[in-house]
Order: sequence, then C-alpha cells, then structure tokens
Amino acid sequence: MITSRRWRIARVVLKLLIISSLFYSNISNSISNLKSYGDNRELPPLYGIYNSEYVVKKWRYDSSLNY
Repeated sequence: MITSRRWRIARVVLKLLIISSLFYSNISNSISNLKSYGDNRELPPLYGIYNSEYVVKKWRYDSSLNY
C-alpha cells in the first residue's frame, strides 16, 4: 500500500485529471452532436420543398398520412 505523501498527492492529481478529461470529452462530443443533429443543424438545399400526397408502405399506397 502506498502511504507516502507524494504518492497520495500524485494519486489525487491523476484522479482529477482523468475525471476532468472524461467530462471534457463528454461535453465536447455532446456539442459536436448537437451541431450535427440538433434543431440548428445545417439543412440540405432541397429540404422542405416536397409536398407528399401519399405514402408507399410495403408496395401499397397509403393516402391517410397519419401524423
């Protein structure tokens, strides 16, 4: 067992570095995903110009368009 004061301080510092790097990684990935998939994402040029009159499900037309 490590009982030296230097080793205890090193262990605490290492633990803080690992925890802070995990938090940073999680937050940066969340921000990146929000930019890609969130409400303010960049939409394709033809987004929203289509008006569907019917839906095809398993090779059959479904005109009920239940939202």
